[in-house]
Amino acid sequence: MNHDDVISAEDFVALNQRIRHYIEWSSECMEFHILKEVHSGFLEMFLNQPLDECSNMYYSNADRETRDNVNVDEWLDVWGSLLHSARSLQSLPLWLQYFPKILFQVINKSGSGTISKEELRAFYTMFLGIDFRVVNETLESIYNAMTDEGQSKITFSLYKLCFTNFLLGKFPHGPGQYLFGICAPQSVIATFPIDYSALNTPPELLEPYDPEKDKDQTNRRSVIV
Repeated sequence: MNHDDVISAEDFVALNQRIRHYIEWSSECMEFHILKEVHSGFLEMFLNQPLDECSNMYYSNADRETRDNVNVDEWLDVWGSLLHSARSLQSLPLWLQYFPKILFQVINKSGSGTISKEELRAFYTMFLGIDFRVVNETLESIYNAMTDEGQSKITFSLYKLCFTNFLLGKFPHGPGQYLFGICAPQSVIATFPIDYSALNTPPELLEPYDPEKDKDQTNRRSVIV
């Protein structure tokens, strides 16, 4: 958060305070103490150091060397090891299982139990700092991706599914890609794309395959195999 290109305990302290001010939590409220415990889990996993003295009894590991910070490559390497064999959110550490609950509470400032489109807009612009013009241009498609074209509401159960997709999804096309920002559209180039149109084309309109003809000029889009 301090733009020094490394991740340290200082960044988590700053993030805690940013979350607290955004959602207007008291420094003594239970939710804020839970937030600090969750971030202590992050620090133990990535740096092997507690966030504060109270967390030391839970998260200190004497068998590992304590580090002051990690760079981006080290951060991603630990995430890779953590998620490599995970099959569900329940197979991950308890602090990480609780993290989507905190995020949901942060976004759902009204406490209604359902994240509205306006709350999502506020989170992107006011908390994450994304340009409001970019948010306004993409919010509708993002909301539709997360709610199945508006068929569902973003309850905690649905948000947790999106969070699980963010962590464990194998391809960058699920709703989880929008949890922490707006992703640029990605085009996937398939070497052998599937063309389903031939299944609904009358046989007399199908163009016979001719290797000699096709190597020079043809309107062929696919080959039936």
